[in-house]
Amino acid sequence: MNEKETTCNNFSFGTRLHPQCRQIINNIYYFMRQEDDADEPLLRFNKVIPRLSAATGISEDAATNIINEYKKILKGEISGFSTSRPKKVKTKIEGSDEDKTILRRIILDKFVNDRAVPMKIDVFNQFKNTSKFEGSCHEILSNIGFRWKDIGTHKYLLIEDHEVRKKRLHYIRSINNYKKNGYKCIYLRDLYIHLDLDDTTKLSSKGKIKNRFAIVTAASEDGLLPSTSLVYEVTNISNNSELSSLYLNWIKNDVVKQLPVKSLIVLPESVFQCTQRIEPYTEDITREGLINWLEYHKIPFNKTDMKTYLVDIILEKKIEIEAHSFNEIFKDRNIDFLRIPLNHSDLNPVDNICECLKEYIYQSLSSYSTKTLKTVCERFFTEFPAEKWRIAWEEVETCEKYYLDVEPIVDAVSDEFIDNSQVQLDGMTHGDTSNEHSESD
Repeated sequence: MNEKETTCNNFSFGTRLHPQCRQIINNIYYFMRQEDDADEPLLRFNKVIPRLSAATGISEDAATNIINEYKKILKGEISGFSTSRPKKVKTKIEGSDEDKTILRRIILDKFVNDRAVPMKIDVFNQFKNTSKFEGSCHEILSNIGFRWKDIGTHKYLLIEDHEVRKKRLHYIRSINNYKKNGYKCIYLRDLYIHLDLDDTTKLSSKGKIKNRFAIVTAASEDGLLPSTSLVYEVTNISNNSELSSLYLNWIKNDVVKQLPVKSLIVLPESVFQCTQRIEPYTEDITREGLINWLEYHKIPFNKTDMKTYLVDIILEKKIEIEAHSFNEIFKDRNIDFLRIPLNHSDLNPVDNICECLKEYIYQSLSSYSTKTLKTVCERFFTEFPAEKWRIAWEEVETCEKYYLDVEPIVDAVSDEFIDNSQVQLDGMTHGDTSNEHSESD
């Protein structure tokens, strides 16, 4: 190669060098000094890329890419070196409870109506046309417990996580048993809303968020329980213990006192987690934090045990501790509680009227006050038509029956799909074997 092909143009006098360029120059200088002190090359001269990497401090892959870019510059394919830019971090959109319900129903309806395994493109296209979700369909699919399983011959079966199906079936069968035994079901639901004031000092659902409120309601088949709405400003809650006390006191003093002896409280996972007196265990807790957690719950353990053993004790006792908070409240009355499976808002009748409640709040409120907001919520449930509430209640019962009916259909369609794929796979294997025999003959 001539000199033009092997060297770049010199920097003009006064050129500003990026701090990284200065660092690379410094690295090259000390690399040369080391070779001068050793009076021999640190790496063989024919190891060009490794020498370049060692001298500059960049990786060999990066060095190779830069050299290839310069070759393209010489050929006129590009005008200059590219600028490395930080990767854009995509903001994950979780999707609303309604979006998750829509996607699950689309998948299950494919099994029921078409008697066939849902195709990815059909599911995603129908979901985009039905919902307003703008995020990744794959992310929301995994969030609700579905995944694609390769069963051979490059065929994929869309299956729902076993734990998700088990919890849903257990919940539906349990609540049906309670109803048959004459229990009165009380559904709890929490709703978060953002309130802000515009220039005319009226409340609006748009604009900059200034106040965030949480509304927790309790409703039975007859409607909202009188004077049972819990309203609080989220920014005023300092820690998990304070929030837990707020929820537990509300359930004990406002909800339970109005219930008949034979009642069942049904609550979503979000409300249940708010009742816990201490933050749930996470792996980033220190050993001292684990010890404090165990001592707080009066669980026997050996202080000399390693962190791994302490974690095992916590995971083993955590479920008992979670249930204990509610057992303390209900121990004097014949009242049980049930948790709605995660991401199953269609099993809670209060969810069916949440959008109506939000719209009513935005139209009715004229000032910021938890007391005013509570009054508006209770007025909404009082004025809410009984016929509409009956429809919301019946939709949940229809949904429960749907989930029970769809289970055997999903299993039958999936098994048939697997059997057909296995027959095809066996046929391909036998075909390959017969070809080998014919060639050998």
